[in-house]
Parts: sequence; structure tokens; C-alpha cells
Amino acid sequence: MKSIFQINKIIIIVLLSIGAVCTSSAALFDDWTDNQLCEWMDQAIPPAPINSQVMKRNITCSKGIAAVRIVKKVGEAANSYDGAYACILRTESAVGQESIGTAQFIIKDGKISIARKYRYLMTSAISSYDTFEGVIDKDGNIKASFELNPIMHMVEPKSIKFSGNMDSLQLRGRFDEIKSWDNNTKAYVLDENFYPSFYDVIIDFKKENY
Repeated sequence: MKSIFQINKIIIIVLLSIGAVCTSSAALFDDWTDNQLCEWMDQAIPPAPINSQVMKRNITCSKGIAAVRIVKKVGEAANSYDGAYACILRTESAVGQESIGTAQFIIKDGKISIARKYRYLMTSAISSYDTFEGVIDKDGNIKASFELNPIMHMVEPKSIKFSGNMDSLQLRGRFDEIKSWDNNTKAYVLDENFYPSFYDVIIDFKKENY
């Protein structure tokens, strides 16, 4: 099995060198173990189809070793953390990090919304903040959704699912399956060659004291 993996690895290196591997080449990796996929994720710029497989399997990678991505279940809304929180929005991808906006969380009775003041967003209309919905439970676990385009390209906004907690003071979501504008069809279409193939969208926040 190891020799087959090495042969596949050589084939993929060749295909990558000529630009023949894309996101739709996922069948090449169906028989790979999670750790074999993670060996590639240690590269500065992991191949897009391998990124897609890692996300599909819901795993995380660290030094070539795979682990199951754990998302805590969020219970009923609770008012334990009610208050105002300053937020910074940023993205992380294969090409680096970029700050994209600021805002203020308002938590009331465990429901999270975005205040009308302090809104700033580089990549989408300010009104995109109106789509933010979140909830926090008594243990500080958070789930939220937010519809936006988080990158400086003409791509279709989408509803991003976020999760996080009060221990980390951070929410994380992923913007993937990116659809670019097609002048021929006058519509957004899935762009399998878009690079990077996904962006992690991160919201860092902290309690404001008045």
C-alpha cells in the first residue's frame, strides 16, 4: 500500500507541475489515509484538491498527523455573557492574512447581533452585517451565520457558518466553493480554478467595559 501511495504522489507532483490537477480531481485521493493527506497540508501552499478532501473528511492537520475536527454542540441561549464586544474580522488563506472589517457584537439574552455603530467592511456592503445571527449558551459556546463576500474579488456572497466560544474569544468559519462572476452567462458560476480554493473567516472579539 505504501508503494502505491508513493506512486500516486509522484503522479500528482507531475500533474501539479503541468497544471493538470484541479478540485474536480478528488477521486485521486479517495484511497488515501487521513495522515497521507495531512503530509501534503504541511506545504506552504497545499494543492487545492487535497484541501478539499481534508475539509470533506472533517479533519485537521498538524505536522502530518490528522485529527477529527470537533465542533461543540451549542445549547439553548443564555444571558450569562450579555454585553457589548468589540470585533475585528479577518481572513486566512494560502496567500496570507488580511483584515477586512470591524464591528460590535451586542449580546442580549444569549442572542448575538451587530450594533449599528462601529460598522466597517472592506469587501461587502455595510448592510451585510444585518444578516448576522448568533446564539451563545450558558457554557460560552457560540454558533452563528453571516452572509457576505469576505474577499476582494467579484464573487458571490454566501452564508458562512461560524462556531467558537468565550474561552478563545474567536469565531471561525470557512468561505469555499467559490462562485465567480461569468460575463458570458451573466451569473455567478462555481470556479474550480479559483485560488486559493478557500478562505478561513475569523472574528476576534473582546468585552467592552463602560
